[in-house]
Amino acid sequence: VEGGAPLHIKGVNWNPIPIGGTHPAQLDYGAYVRDDARLMSEAGVNVLRTYEALTDRAVLDQLWQHGIQVINTLWSWAGEPVDQVRGRVDAVKDHPAILMWSLGNEWNYNGCYTGLSVDDCAALIGEAARMIKERDP
Repeated sequence: VEGGAPLHIKGVNWNPIPIGGTHPAQLDYGAYVRDDARLMSEAGVNVLRTYEALTDRAVLDQLWQHGIQVINTLWSWAGEPVDQVRGRVDAVKDHPAILMWSLGNEWNYNGCYTGLSVDDCAALIGEAARMIKERDP
C-alpha cells in the first residue's frame, strides 16, 4: 500500500552498462536514463531495482517524471564499509522516486561477494538495516 492505495509493482532490475562492459566499473545511470526510462515506461514498468546505490538526483528526477519508482540497493559487497549506507540514504531519502531500500544481492549464498559465512553476511546486512532506519525511520 502506498498513499492509502494498493501498489501493483511491475518492475525490472536496472543495471545500465554498455554492451561488453563490466559491472560495476562501467555502470552509468546518467548515460542511459533518458532512453531507458522512456522504454520502461512504455512497457508499463513502474518500479525498478538497482544493483548499486543510485544517488544521482537528476537520474531520479527523470525516472519520477516517467512514473518509475526505485528500490535502491544501498550495500551488497562486503569489500566496502557498511557505514557508507548512511551517506547514500541521506543523499536521496527525501526524493519522491525512492520507494524503498534494498540490501545485499543473493547474499545468502554468495558470501556478500567476499566469501563470508551466511551468519557474517546476515550480521552486516542487519547492521546496514539499523543504519538505514536511523537515517530514514
